[in-house]
Amino acid sequence: MLAAAQISVFFTLFTGFTVAQVPSRTWRKPNITISIADRVAIADSALQVGIKRMGTDGEFPGEAYDQAAKFYLQMAAFDVIANQSQYHSSLLQLFNLAQVNHANFSSDVLPETLAYGYAAGRAYMAYSDPAFLKFATEAWWFGRQYTLTQIDVDSGKLALKNFTLAQVCTQGETMAGGTFQITDPADPEISANAAGFFLILSALLAEATSDPLYLEAAEQSFKFMHTHLFGSQNVVLENISGRASDSCVVNNFLNPANSGLMIEGLAVLTSITQNSSTRALLGDLVEAAIETYQGGQGIIEFGSTQAGDMLLTEGIGSACSRNVTTADLRAFAEAFLAVQFNAIIDLATDGTSNIYANAWVGPPNPNFLAGSQSPALGVMNIAIGLPNYTVVTPPSPNGSPAPSALPSRNASSNPTARPPIVGAIIGGVVGVVAVIGLAVSLWAFRRRFWQRRKGSDAEGHMAGPEITPFPGGDLPPATVNSSSAWDATTLVRGEKHPRYRAASSSQALEDPIVPASASLPTAELVRMLNQRLQSRDWDEAEAPPDYALGRGH
Repeated sequence: MLAAAQISVFFTLFTGFTVAQVPSRTWRKPNITISIADRVAIADSALQVGIKRMGTDGEFPGEAYDQAAKFYLQMAAFDVIANQSQYHSSLLQLFNLAQVNHANFSSDVLPETLAYGYAAGRAYMAYSDPAFLKFATEAWWFGRQYTLTQIDVDSGKLALKNFTLAQVCTQGETMAGGTFQITDPADPEISANAAGFFLILSALLAEATSDPLYLEAAEQSFKFMHTHLFGSQNVVLENISGRASDSCVVNNFLNPANSGLMIEGLAVLTSITQNSSTRALLGDLVEAAIETYQGGQGIIEFGSTQAGDMLLTEGIGSACSRNVTTADLRAFAEAFLAVQFNAIIDLATDGTSNIYANAWVGPPNPNFLAGSQSPALGVMNIAIGLPNYTVVTPPSPNGSPAPSALPSRNASSNPTARPPIVGAIIGGVVGVVAVIGLAVSLWAFRRRFWQRRKGSDAEGHMAGPEITPFPGGDLPPATVNSSSAWDATTLVRGEKHPRYRAASSSQALEDPIVPASASLPTAELVRMLNQRLQSRDWDEAEAPPDYALGRGH
């Protein structure tokens, strides 16, 4: 009975892992069905509306300085995904105009300056024009003045701030890599927004130039954010004080933009370094951000205005397009992005004005704001590159089809679509289930053996119901491969939906040990083990064959 309960718990946990990255049944339209040509037309029409509303200085009247930068970003992104250079010359002119009143894109608010660097870096990716690289570098150097180096931290001083710096905070870790939010000499706020923009800009420049100066800066910004501003929910927090007398006080407010910035920064860093730890953290962050910031229908609804968020979708889109996540997480993220796209074109516009509301859940707003148009444009641009989906709908518990499940790609709708992953996932799950079933059976047998040896109590001698690990017992042969095992001790806590990470080969299935000489098919091994477990007349003093003793718990 005990072994059956333990097997049930183990498989419940394992099943929780296999469905963690499947779109919820409550998600609204996690599949894109309109043609790529129509998506391009929708995005271009929205761009034209914004361009017509720019002032002669290249900005949007009455809106913050950085709103123009975020719109420039979407102009360049559209050209990349549409494989054209329609906005190349216009963007050169606009970036120059943006510096007329702001030398080096300078602003009292660091994220505004760095947003221009970010947009210029993406424009350089689009056109390979050194003028955009120059713009990005100018913004980087301005932000660099307000970003802490280890030398600054060791001295306790930053020339542009008038207070003593905090040298170490979370678990005694250095504050190097933090970027101040504003230029005011007395303001101590080091924000995730500023550090995140500096992380992305540094990573983009490292990718473009191969200069170790930028790579070192990107890695230091990443370390700062991960150490000091990474919350228990695996999403990014708002800010921390850089003033020594404030005792490292942290603002735990959750803003999707902060996680989005870190996601994109890590996506670029992973593309450069191919570091497995960075890749794993990126996957955790993408999944946690999707779970944290989705509303009831899977649509991003942030704050009292239920706003969508451009930086979160940009980050997730970058992680997908750079192919730096696992295949199943990428499909999950792309379905999430599809939900946002369908909400924007169905709920956030009236269908004729090409003006989009801040709230993607609706209702439409007839008044244009670049701060609302650019986030919608970001999703439209990403959606051009997304494959159409055929939603797999397995039966729900009541027997009716489920509204949504893990989508499979319809490659015919997109010539660059990646091959379907559903078959691979199913095959992988079957294989892992077979391995886990064998491992659990061996473990239960070993535990029962030692309990009987010790003569613990009468319960160990009671006859239990027959256990059938695999009904029918008709499984294909499988071998134990430690690199494909799952370690229950790595269950991530403090999240809405716990997840497992793949155990490394040094961690996986240390107990029980399966001898290398074991070459019987899995089904036969399970049958033999089940027969031994349920037998009434076996010798209780007899050890299991070929079992390594001396490794008990």
